[in-house]
Amino acid sequence: TQLIDTANAPIFGIDKKGNVNEWNQKAEEITGYSKEEVRGKSFVETYITDEYKESVNDVLTRALQGEETANYEVPIYSKYGVRIAVLLNATTRRNTKGEVIGVVGVGQDITEINETKEELSSINRHFIQSQEASLTGSWEWNIQNDTIWWSDETYKIFEVKKESFKNTYKNYLDLLNKESQEKVNRQVKNILEDGQPYIHIIQLKDNKQKYLEGKGYLIKDKQGNNQKLIGIIKDISAEHKLETQLQESQERRQALFKKIIVTQEDERKRLARDVHDDLGQQLAYLKIKLELAKKETVKGLSEMDHSNMKTCGSSSCASSLKELDESIDQLQKTIQTTREIAKELRPPQLDLLELKDLIESHINQLNYPGINIMSNIKINENEISTTIKETIYRILKEGLENAIKHANPKAIKVDVKSRKKEICLKVIDDGRGFKPDDIIKPGSFGLIGIEEQLVPLNGVFTMKHQKQKTILETRIPI
Repeated sequence: TQLIDTANAPIFGIDKKGNVNEWNQKAEEITGYSKEEVRGKSFVETYITDEYKESVNDVLTRALQGEETANYEVPIYSKYGVRIAVLLNATTRRNTKGEVIGVVGVGQDITEINETKEELSSINRHFIQSQEASLTGSWEWNIQNDTIWWSDETYKIFEVKKESFKNTYKNYLDLLNKESQEKVNRQVKNILEDGQPYIHIIQLKDNKQKYLEGKGYLIKDKQGNNQKLIGIIKDISAEHKLETQLQESQERRQALFKKIIVTQEDERKRLARDVHDDLGQQLAYLKIKLELAKKETVKGLSEMDHSNMKTCGSSSCASSLKELDESIDQLQKTIQTTREIAKELRPPQLDLLELKDLIESHINQLNYPGINIMSNIKINENEISTTIKETIYRILKEGLENAIKHANPKAIKVDVKSRKKEICLKVIDDGRGFKPDDIIKPGSFGLIGIEEQLVPLNGVFTMKHQKQKTILETRIPI
């Protein structure tokens, strides 16, 4: 009963005597009669117009006999004398024993639909006149006799003279280049079949610098037959030129950014190699020399007689050995630091592992006993370029570092998927979240660096906190 009362369609019920016993809110709304006003009154005699009383009574009588009727258009009058067109479906109503106890009528107010149809017809009749008043050309093609009307602006746009140009569909096509002819033929065929408006950009055969935007609409007659096409045509050469220049500029910008990334990675490789091979080897050589010096010093001291050993003990010999030990230890730490720097500049795994193995290897190397780091990686490695792999890896490292450093999480999930021509990376943590202002602070959470890495690849990223989780999401086209 509640569903019937609040349904978005007028629903009424009558008993076996034809009196109203159900009247929902929508029925009240469109007729103006309340449920209390109509209950117990004859539906046909009270609310149906005279010319339809007999036919509606017949519909309800047949429904009481178990014969239902669908989509029967009937006019009724509202409380205020307004004629309302209703599309009626009459359904037999039965009790739990299957006995007929009345009829349920479900209607649809189609008054507005009918008015809209009339309004659209009027709009269509005045469409051409309104287009003539604009700077855009307008046209109409009578499909039956293949005659085309153009506004004066349309003749100017197509660069032909109104007095000498024979306006037929074929002659119109002859003004276009081959590609545009094929496009127009295809779209005209489609609109005649499905009635859907079209929009296209075409070019003239004799003026390749000119770009025209056309829109077409199908008009049917009262019987539903295709009658004519109407539409507009606009010269968009200037806009197209600007868009082309902008696109070329963006492409050059993207190519430059990509070149910068490649150059940066090459420089990282070179620096990592120099630090690891040259500086690392030189430090290792110094360590060996210091260790040899210490060994020779200890050997020399052991060969000294007892009295000289006492003298050495009271001199700087012990201090010198201690300094040697400390220097060797410090040198070993420096060697380890150079290895870490080289690894940070260009991890060797980048050139050895695929992205899935690269991510899992990095996660396995992290040692945070209080944080459970999980991964879910579903990607097609063949679709991922070296640049994208390196970018995803570096953003992943930044995302994990952010979560561990700032969020104090208990769990972090790394989700990487390739789908619909893009790769998506998510780093999700259950930590304390962040303030919206933190995102726009310069350098906060390393987001500026992430954004800079994504620009050359047309990538985007978002950072949000929802359902007690912080989500850093990155998407890159592949």
